[in-house]
Amino acid sequence: MRLKSVVVGLTLLVVSLGFVNFIISSDMFDITTILWERPEAQYSEYYKSLQYQLDEKIEHVKDQSIWNVSIYDLEMDLKNISWIKSAHIYRQIPNKLVVQLEYKKIIANLSKNNGELQPIASDSTLLEPAKISQSPAVPLLANEEFRKNDSLRFEVVSILSKLPGYGYLSQDTVSEVTWNGKKDFTLLLKNSLAKVRLNSDNTEIKVARVNKVLNYLDQNQIKSRVIDANFSKKVVVKLRNHD
Repeated sequence: MRLKSVVVGLTLLVVSLGFVNFIISSDMFDITTILWERPEAQYSEYYKSLQYQLDEKIEHVKDQSIWNVSIYDLEMDLKNISWIKSAHIYRQIPNKLVVQLEYKKIIANLSKNNGELQPIASDSTLLEPAKISQSPAVPLLANEEFRKNDSLRFEVVSILSKLPGYGYLSQDTVSEVTWNGKKDFTLLLKNSLAKVRLNSDNTEIKVARVNKVLNYLDQNQIKSRVIDANFSKKVVVKLRNHD
């Protein structure tokens, strides 16, 4: 009786394994669709122009069994793309892969000799160059030294990242940044064309002071000025002809 039970059990096990193997090897589990889940990108034209890089990393898995694909390897391939911050992939049975992406935030642009712009991420990484029409509307770093000097680029990115999201001096109001070859940076504002001199020491405090000064100047319709925020406890305003 015991032998009969063992035989029946083994038979059921073999049948079950055969069935599972048949299901797994069936083409019903061959990948047919890649579903992309990503945020509504602030710089959509730029990221759309780079979609081919994503396709190169993942489109080759189509028609492969969903069970034979290494999710880890695919995620690592996507994370190695310069503008990808994070990538997560999961299987959607029977034949889909879902790819969840997070893009790096773009802080500034560098100009290139061929007329293209090269975006810089918030971690100071140099990203893929793009045509001006596709490039993000972020501040332009005017010195070539920003490309060559990693620590200098990191410093200016740190300053721009600490600017508030709105205000007279904010991430949206800076059009260009230059470096004086020493410690100071000059930020050119879009609307007022004011120049703000700033370094990376106590950036948030200095920016708050500058915004108060810019508000006062705006309220009193005072234009054409240079604002030096690199003093320890004050902000100095100069007329442009004294610059």
